[in-house]
Parts: sequence; structure tokens; C-alpha cells
Amino acid sequence: MNLHPSLDAVACQPRILIMASRVAPARELMAFARGVVRDGRAWPIVVFSSTAVAAATLREPAEGMDIIQPNSEAPGGTHGTSGRGEGTIRAMLRQFARLALPRELLAYIDTLQQLDRGSVMVSRLIAAYRPVAVVVADDRALGTDVGAVHAARRAGIPSLAVPFAVSESNADAAYRGTKPWFDAKSWRNRVLWQRLLKRHPEQVGEFNGRQLIFLTPGQILALSRRGISFSAPWSYGGGPTDRICVFNKADVARFRAAGVPEDKMIVSGQASLDTLHARRQDHRQTADGLRQRYVLGDESIVIIALPQHAEHGLMERGHHETETRQLLSDLRTTGAAVLVSLHPRAHHGDYRKIIEACGAHLLDEPLLDVIAAADLFVATHSSTLRWAILCRIPTVVLDDMALAAHAFGSGSGLVLLQARSEVREAAAALLEDSALRAETIVLLDRMAKDIDPFDGRNCARIVDAILTQSTSGKSRAA
Repeated sequence: MNLHPSLDAVACQPRILIMASRVAPARELMAFARGVVRDGRAWPIVVFSSTAVAAATLREPAEGMDIIQPNSEAPGGTHGTSGRGEGTIRAMLRQFARLALPRELLAYIDTLQQLDRGSVMVSRLIAAYRPVAVVVADDRALGTDVGAVHAARRAGIPSLAVPFAVSESNADAAYRGTKPWFDAKSWRNRVLWQRLLKRHPEQVGEFNGRQLIFLTPGQILALSRRGISFSAPWSYGGGPTDRICVFNKADVARFRAAGVPEDKMIVSGQASLDTLHARRQDHRQTADGLRQRYVLGDESIVIIALPQHAEHGLMERGHHETETRQLLSDLRTTGAAVLVSLHPRAHHGDYRKIIEACGAHLLDEPLLDVIAAADLFVATHSSTLRWAILCRIPTVVLDDMALAAHAFGSGSGLVLLQARSEVREAAAALLEDSALRAETIVLLDRMAKDIDPFDGRNCARIVDAILTQSTSGKSRAA
């Protein structure tokens, strides 16, 4: 594996700089990078923000592309302290300083540091490798992503966002609703930051009768200090990238209603769906591989994308673990083999004993690589539902926050439940009632036609957009 680009190898191809800053987006961006390799018209350079993100993402050889990690010798590589003791002391001093600072001052300083770190790193990479575009996963992520877009704009290079999941303002609001500093009506925001929020009304959104802010005042001030603004912060695409790729025409309408200019959007489909398209073609082989690896018999296969309410701050950890045990136990009573996929944010060590005690199996493979083998899929509202629909897999959705009902409607082919206690009965019916399964698959087939392009060419469409943008004009800010 190359640790940094070999300029001779890519001299005749346009280079695309791909910023992988977090685990979940990094996996999607690696799927896109592999799609670029298959397409053959450009050379991908994937830049990881940390060794942890790289380790969680690079589970197979990255052929035909270049990888830049922290501590590599590439111009964008970062270097740690000279000794372990020195790093520990500095970390302790920083922690003491953080405890002594007011919250919004700390947010201001942290945001500036993150923006500058990403901007400096990407400026060096742009100078060294002269890419035709910079690609990020979310144009509102305050770390490396927004800093990278800022560097691209200053260099006159187009920037583009490639989505890694379904973007829902209601989900953003559900998280922010649990944190008092996002409450627009809190005394601090009403008294101390009233003028700032009046200057940035786009930051305020109303959800279920509550007014919430997308970014805190300290974060807003840091962006303003660097001349960066979010035109529609509550929507993917509302940040500073020149263009964004979207999953489908419905997303175009939804993001346009949220304030994203229509000419900024490109309907490409999700990059990783090219992999799913290939997996669906040989789903029987995938199922046979799972049966062999996890020592399964001929029972049905249930795959569950385990709810992550504790990781998302929506449920206390002990309560979440109790709910998880009961959910897995209920699914096992159907007689099916239960394979558990964890969100990239979750740690396997936190769940392995719980899963094994329930007689289930913890998947080592990424969900995208195995979901096509499932006879039944169980999940909460997430982009994984689209994968199941496209593969025509009967699906039970534990929709305790009614997000899936909002996105898909009650007449869809998904079984939407708001109580965990209903999951066992619904799962058993979909596994055992052949007429119900057939009816559900017909509904899923109708839904699939309205979701994403699913023809194995999504990555090629994104490359088309990048090459068109790079030849027709520079960054909008140039």
C-alpha cells in the first residue's frame, strides 16, 4: 500500500483529493475511491484525518489509489510529539485549560483550531499534487471537511460533497434537543447571544414547538472569523462546497425546500450502492459464505443494524443494554440465525458479550457487503433502509422516534413499529408467512424504483460531475 502519492504514476490522470475524516463517512468515501479506480479516468488520493479512522476503514488492500495517513511523509501528513511523556503532559495541560474556559470560548477556540488544521493540511496537498477537485462527505462538518473546502476555495479548486447517509433535519434536531446549549430560548442564547442569532437567522430551526440552533454561538463566531458561512445549515448541501451529489430527485426537492440552490445539486446516487449492486447479483454466494463463517445451518438469516441510542445520546447506557438484550432475545425466538451489525461509532467490545449471550453473532464484515444475503432486515431509521429496499429484503423498522414514518410514509413496504415489544411478532410473520413476504416484496419493488439510481454506475456519475466542474470552471469563490 502506498503511503503517499507517486506523482510519476498519476502524471497523466486528473487527481481527486478525497478527505476521510470520520469512520462512517470514510467507508463511503473509500467505496467512491474504489469506484474511481474502476472507472479509470482519474486517480484518487484518500487523506485520513487519523490513524484510528484509517485502521477502521482499510480492511482490504487499497489498490490503484494512494493513501495519506497522519505521520506519513506526504506533505499533508502530520507528526506527533517527540516523546510519549511530552504528549501526555501537554494533553493534561490542555485538559486543565479546557476546564477553566467558558463553554462558548472553548467552542470558538476548538472550531478555529479544527478549521485551520484542515485548511493548512489541504493547502499543502493542493500545492504538492494539484488535484482537479477536493471531495468531502459533509459540507457542514466543522473539522477537516469544512477546512478542506475553505482551502480549495482559496486555491480556486472546485469542491464537492459525496453523501454517506440519509440527511434528516429531524434527526439532527433529535440530537440537539438533548443538549441545552442548542436551545435558542435558553437564557444564555436569549441574553448573551441574541444579537448574534438575529444576524444568523438561518441557524434557528423549529422542531416540535422548540427553537433549536444548528451551531453554537462559539462555532458561528469561529466560522465568521474565517469568512465561512452556511447558507442552510439544517440541510446537507447548506455548507460552502461548490456542488453536492444527492441520492435521488426526491432529495433535490427536499434540499431545495430547505434553501439549497438547485443548481448546486447533482443526482448521482450513493457511491457505495455500486458495491451493493454487485453483491445483490451474487447474494446466494454471500449467504453461503456467512453460513460457513458463522457455522449456521439452513435456518433463515436475520441481519439487524443494532440501534445506537446510547452512542447518539438518546438513551442512558444501562437502559440501552437492557433493551438490546431483549431485542436480540426476541429475534432469536423466531428460530432464525441473528447476525448483528454495529454502527461505526460503536465499539465491538461494548456489545460482544451481550450479543453472544443472546445466541446471536457479531458481524465482522461491513453491513453493505452482507445485507443482500438477509432473509429479513431489522433496523432503526437510517440509510441502511434504502439498502434493504433496493435488495427487496422484507424489513422491520424500530421507529421509536417516528423518523422512518416521516421519510417513507405508513403505506410503504416497510413494517414500521414504535415499540420494541412488537418486533418479535412482526419478524416471525415476515419469515413464516410466504404470502405476506410476497406481498411485501412487491411493495418494496415499487419503492425501489423511486429511491436511488441502482445500476452500478453511481461512481461514474460522480466522476462525470467532478471532471465537468474542473474543466468548465473553478471554484465559485475563485
